[in-house]
Amino acid sequence: MRLQRRLLLTSLGTLGIAASATGWWWLHQRPHAALRASLLVAGANAMLDLNRALATEFARTRPMVDVAVEQGGSLAGLIAVQRGAIDVAAMSRELSEAEDSPRTRSYLVAKNDIAIAVHPQSPLRNLSAEQVRAIFRGEITEWQAVGGPAATIRVVSRAPGSSSRQFLQELVLQGEDFTLQALEVGSAKDMAKEIAADPLAIGYVALKDRDATPLTYLSIDGVPATRTTVLSARYRFTQPLYLVVYGDVGPTAQAFIDFALGAEGQAIVASQHLFPVA
Repeated sequence: MRLQRRLLLTSLGTLGIAASATGWWWLHQRPHAALRASLLVAGANAMLDLNRALATEFARTRPMVDVAVEQGGSLAGLIAVQRGAIDVAAMSRELSEAEDSPRTRSYLVAKNDIAIAVHPQSPLRNLSAEQVRAIFRGEITEWQAVGGPAATIRVVSRAPGSSSRQFLQELVLQGEDFTLQALEVGSAKDMAKEIAADPLAIGYVALKDRDATPLTYLSIDGVPATRTTVLSARYRFTQPLYLVVYGDVGPTAQAFIDFALGAEGQAIVASQHLFPVA
């Protein structure tokens, strides 16, 4: 059964999920497979580190369970779980109306926020969601238009494939792309470095990626990003993180979800610099 599901999942490579060059990220691979249970979790890139941390601790106390974790994107994970290729999908967004069904169940396990960041010397402390959209789209190119100095805005963005970029494109840019003039960087660390070095720069950093780099994080529509505003969804740029199952859920998959929502799992969420929800 495990081999059949791995072959099926590999066939979904065009959807964004495939085995890596070194194979699956498996925990507790041991002989006597017929006596063992398996759990396959895959989907949102933004949840890879969280899911690996959850899987490590989940498997530690369940020596007869083999756990595999992969990324590949929210949509690919949803399709895979609906086709029976995996047990649990990871999604960094809510199900759309077209994706939802009576046989699909989603469990909110954590929340992340995407903060809009500027240089500490910037006089700005707040932007509206519409102003952020216009800046990242290249429709507003001068700081003076939003209460800043008489200077050109320098947009910094993550490279395509980044979960933070994908989230902003879907939620803030309404499916449109960033301005062609944006400087693209390969990591959150590079993003922070670029903004900290340029008083005219603006970019974005997820909560889980923030470090000690001195940046100013802007309020959006007058609401700062705090635990209270993120959990209540008052802060606009909040990213929900879900585990999703489909159809008849096996006991191992249900146990993993229960673990993620329990005290131990939520402590792991906090350790990953995300907001626990339970």
